[in-house]
Amino acid sequence: MHPVALLHPAANLYQSITFRLHGRGRGGHTGPVTLTERRERARLLMQEFMAAEYPPRLKAEEDIAGVDFMLTDDSLGSCVYVWLSGTGELDDWRRGVVQRCLEDLYRLLPELTEQELPYVNRLIAMGQLALGRPAAAI
Repeated sequence: MHPVALLHPAANLYQSITFRLHGRGRGGHTGPVTLTERRERARLLMQEFMAAEYPPRLKAEEDIAGVDFMLTDDSLGSCVYVWLSGTGELDDWRRGVVQRCLEDLYRLLPELTEQELPYVNRLIAMGQLALGRPAAAI
C-alpha cells in the first residue's frame, strides 16, 4: 500500500481498488502481470473513468496541494489513451509525463475527500499500469 493512502480516511477504498486491480481476493494470481493483462485492466478502468462524474472541487482554477488537477488529469489520461491505442509500451517522453503526473497525484491524495478519491485512484491505477508497475498501483 502506498504510504500516503495510510494517511487518508478512505484507505479501505484504496485497498479494495488495489486488490481488484491485482486480482487478489477473487481467486486471481498475485504474480507478474503481462502487458496484455495490464492493458485489459487499464481499458476497464478507462471505461469507468470516462463514465465517472468529474469531481466539482477538482475543476477549480486554483491548485490543490500545488497541483493543477485539470492539467494533470488531461495529461495522464491522454498518455494512457495513447498507450491503449498502441501495441507496446509507452515511449520515453510519455513515461516521463505519466511519472510526473503520478507524483502530483500522490501529493494530492491527503487533500481529497472520500467522494473525490475514487476518481483520482482510477487515474493513478491507469498510470501505474501504463508504466508497467501494477504492484505499486494506487
